[in-house]
Amino acid sequence: MKNTLVTLLLFATLTISGTAFAVEVAPRISDREIVERLTRLEERFARLEEGQKAMQRHLEQRITGLETRMDDRLDAQWNLTLVLIAAIFGLIGFVVWDRKTALKPLEERLGRIENDLERDLDLKSSDGSRFTRLMEALREVPPPGGAAG
Repeated sequence: MKNTLVTLLLFATLTISGTAFAVEVAPRISDREIVERLTRLEERFARLEEGQKAMQRHLEQRITGLETRMDDRLDAQWNLTLVLIAAIFGLIGFVVWDRKTALKPLEERLGRIENDLERDLDLKSSDGSRFTRLMEALREVPPPGGAAG
């Protein structure tokens, strides 16, 4: 039992010390190498910033182009709306004009008929209308064939 305990203790010691040997010692870096690496990092960082600025300019150009196209389309749409409104007002004006021109001959004809009736019937006469006077005159005329009756 004593042997197994010693063996176990020896095995544990070797195992624990073996993990300590697994750490690799880093080589010493000189100040010059540190400065060179920092310089390269700064250069890369500057290139990244340039790339971001270029992307920003590109996006601004695209947005400006889109705004211009949208403004052009809105102007075209507004012009089309104005044309449609003008066409609607023109149509309304045509309908009103057509109504007046269509009714004018009818009004003139009705006026002529009214004047002809007033002239023929002579409604403003103090003796009555011409029709009434003709009826009176026909009543006074003896019937044809004499008064044999």
